[in-house]
Amino acid sequence: MTAEQEINRRRLLELQARPGNGNCADCGASDPTWASFILGVFVCQNCSGIHRSIPHVSKIKSVVMDPWHASELMSALGNNAAKVKYEQRVPPFYYKPTFLDCHVLLEQWVRARYERNEFVCVDKQEPYSTGYREGFLWKRGRDNGQFLNRKFILSEREGVLKYFNKHDAREPKAIMKIQTLNATFQPSKIGNPHGLQITYLKDNSTRNIFVYHEDGKEIVDWFNAIRAARFHYLQVAFPGASESDLVPKLTRNYVKEGYMEKTGPKHTEGFKKRWFTMDDRRLMYFKDPLDAYARGEVFIGSKENSYSLLPSLPPSTQGNRWPYGITIVTPERNFLFTCETEAEQSDWIGAFQVVINRPMLPQEFAGRHRPVLPQEYAGRHRPVLSQEFAGRHRPVLSQEFAGRHRPVLSQEYAGRHRPVLSQEFAGRHRPVLSQEFAGRHRPVLSQEFAGRHRPVLSQEFAGRHRPVHTQASEMKQHYTLYTDLSPGVGSFIQLGPLCMRVFAATPYLDYSF
Repeated sequence: MTAEQEINRRRLLELQARPGNGNCADCGASDPTWASFILGVFVCQNCSGIHRSIPHVSKIKSVVMDPWHASELMSALGNNAAKVKYEQRVPPFYYKPTFLDCHVLLEQWVRARYERNEFVCVDKQEPYSTGYREGFLWKRGRDNGQFLNRKFILSEREGVLKYFNKHDAREPKAIMKIQTLNATFQPSKIGNPHGLQITYLKDNSTRNIFVYHEDGKEIVDWFNAIRAARFHYLQVAFPGASESDLVPKLTRNYVKEGYMEKTGPKHTEGFKKRWFTMDDRRLMYFKDPLDAYARGEVFIGSKENSYSLLPSLPPSTQGNRWPYGITIVTPERNFLFTCETEAEQSDWIGAFQVVINRPMLPQEFAGRHRPVLPQEYAGRHRPVLSQEFAGRHRPVLSQEFAGRHRPVLSQEYAGRHRPVLSQEFAGRHRPVLSQEFAGRHRPVLSQEFAGRHRPVLSQEFAGRHRPVHTQASEMKQHYTLYTDLSPGVGSFIQLGPLCMRVFAATPYLDYSF
């Protein structure tokens, strides 16, 4: 190394010592040992490989091993300056990966910043920020395990993500509500570097689906589109919440996953190997990691509520094959688990202990036996219904929420100023409309009355003193018409071979032939 190169290396190390340059500009890893002299940023070894894949944008050198020329020094730049330049308009819902995240997230983050300039030109954010996305993903079949190409549609207006089994199908195979939706990348579990796990609530149970796309940008755009839809939904549900409060609730990664053995409630059953997923305070177990539904679920509360952890099994326990035991003590019962290695036991204990040491929020008490819905994160002392967040002073029916476009039913009005519908009069003196017989909420269809081809008018039922509809009178040249129009007495109409009795004082029809 020449004297000039040695001088340049010392100047580079001085530049790296400036504030902001001590961590990777892309993932935040500490002590970056590589730098891009084109972009003027210091990056870690992992991110340096991504920069090498975009040589038309970035040139990478080692801070320690490679020689540096004076023209390559980045004295006017640095990580903080690059952040100001390349992250001018990052949407609040866009996921910024860290060194703990999978490769596809890091790669697309680097490409979005430097190659596509997505956060300088807002128009380039359209694939995930418009509130609607449609495309095809490879989805794993629940029963056969095969990945098949399926059409997916994400609609903020409808508040759902749905997929179709056939490309030209009109009805979706499944509808996932945005309010219970979660997405997390699971490349190792799914066996694909672009694998994404999507979960939602179906019949109060957590349902898993596993998808991927060959193009890394496509799958990351889907991921951020889901986060955008969740962000806008939570903004409506919590109008007073700040962005910093909402962003952590958009999507979540699992606390820990892996295999353990478990036994039954009597502790005399044999231990069975199960895949466990810890999602906040819910410990779910599956027979296979890619099962659509969990076999069971354990709620883990806090130590203030009599939850505790023991790093062993009771002395009398039998039937376990793995030697490293864990006992979770709850107010209802004790749960026994075993791990294959001591390292696995230590990791699970650490994960459990973090949750047990954290005080429970009020909404976690009411939802302990089910996943907590997003609208329940308001600190109230009961599960708060989503429609109650708009400052209303009465329980609002669910159909009034989520911006559904339909007229509100009469029974949903709590003293609003409107004409009272006929069925609300409770015995007032007026003719009863035909649709009010037998509690019907619609006009009675014409074909329901002896094959007539028009709706039957209400005044034809109430025994009014007038001839029955003129259409029947006009047929007298072919049929004989007999009527008795006394109030409360049946009227007889004989039309050829048909004799029909219409009861004026009863809510049904009697047909005689």
